[in-house]
Amino acid sequence: ITDKGTITVSTRHDSTHAVVAIADTGAGIPKGKLKKIFDPFYTTKPVGKGTGLGLNVVYNIVKRHRGSISVKSEEGRGTTFSLRLPLHRAPPAEEKEP
Repeated sequence: ITDKGTITVSTRHDSTHAVVAIADTGAGIPKGKLKKIFDPFYTTKPVGKGTGLGLNVVYNIVKRHRGSISVKSEEGRGTTFSLRLPLHRAPPAEEKEP
């Protein structure tokens, strides 16, 4: 969001996951750039204004918790990120039943 806009945070759950959605009314992300946004050091900001690590860090934290993150965006309308995190922690691989 460059000037004014709205950010909406919503939560819900199903039988296996908690879901957090963060939506904004910003400019949106062009389709050609969506594939790269979770890549380390990818940024569209000018030099000195960002490292391109923020979304990559979030992606890796969510994956470590066995969750997922997705993004939907429409230019001129905004972007929504959805994080799905398991409600129950899975046992480590060595403790799983055969």
